[in-house]
Amino acid sequence: MYDQLDIRVRVYGHPECLSGTSCEEALTWIERTQRQTAQHCKHSLWYAIGESAVVGEEAAQNAACFFAERQYLPSWAEQVQRYYGELLPMADWFIMTSKMSGLGALPPLLVNSDTELYFLPTLMSLTEQVYRRILYDIWFGRSALRRGIAGFELTPENRAALRLAYQQSVGQVLGIGFEIGRVWVMGEDV
Repeated sequence: MYDQLDIRVRVYGHPECLSGTSCEEALTWIERTQRQTAQHCKHSLWYAIGESAVVGEEAAQNAACFFAERQYLPSWAEQVQRYYGELLPMADWFIMTSKMSGLGALPPLLVNSDTELYFLPTLMSLTEQVYRRILYDIWFGRSALRRGIAGFELTPENRAALRLAYQQSVGQVLGIGFEIGRVWVMGEDV
């Protein structure tokens, strides 16, 4: 699918924090997937692991260092080059393992209003199967979002299904949950 859609996958942050955890197997397919997609350039998919919880923290430090060294404010391209070691396009898709890492996990300088964000609702094992389910949801389950409402078929059957889905979700609030120890879990406290 990466070849067909010309997608480059970039996992950044601190994937080494997966070592010794139930997600350690992810390190193998992360490395393999990045290597296999390195030459793709039409789309980019970013996945953050273990990044700072402070939005723009490292990017701000890099910009300050750039200014101290060169005595002028860096352009966007210069900041991207310094931060990532190459000039990169804006991210098309971004996956974050959970809200626990905070918005600081967003790839600095590469997220704009066209970037589709995917937040997993709670902690879950990062396995190849989970990753493939996420990709399927992004590329096929949500593809209608990219097309807009022009040509959107709202048949009586679709309208009834949407009404039922809405009625079943009334009163449910994403983000409601409870803590087990210091870990937040989505859902009703039992």
